[in-house]
Amino acid sequence: MKPYKRMAVALLLMTFLMTGCSKATATVKVADRPKAATVQKEVSAKKSRNAIDYDLTQMGADMVYAYVFQMMNDPKTFEGKRIKISGKLNTVKDKKRYYYCVVKDALGCCQNGIEFVWGDGKHSYPADYPKENKEITVVGTYETYREKGDDSLYCRLKDATLSW
Repeated sequence: MKPYKRMAVALLLMTFLMTGCSKATATVKVADRPKAATVQKEVSAKKSRNAIDYDLTQMGADMVYAYVFQMMNDPKTFEGKRIKISGKLNTVKDKKRYYYCVVKDALGCCQNGIEFVWGDGKHSYPADYPKENKEITVVGTYETYREKGDDSLYCRLKDATLSW
């Protein structure tokens, strides 16, 4: 009799697994759902010019690093979007000085930075800026550009606000 009991229990268990435990179902009438165009217009109307499209300050280190990497590899997706990012200030002096917000991955072994232009770009370094490697937060509009005489495509946050 024991083999029959095991078989009956197994059959009963399979029946429960296949039929589920809940009788509650949800139904949505098609007429009750707003049309996509209406929803999009409402969202666009509520969105202000200064709204942040991508707030990287609310993400973990690996996600921030991945987003910055994605911005470098797929710039068209981010063009014109408002980005907020926190990291460390880094500057590079070439023919002119460039300013970067540098982020690291969770292990701290990899880093990536995004260039930014503070306001109209007329702030003086080092007088107006925090010290190198100081933790900063930058909010700006993502754009791509090319340097004169260089075919490379660069990206940066323009018209940025800077806080530390």
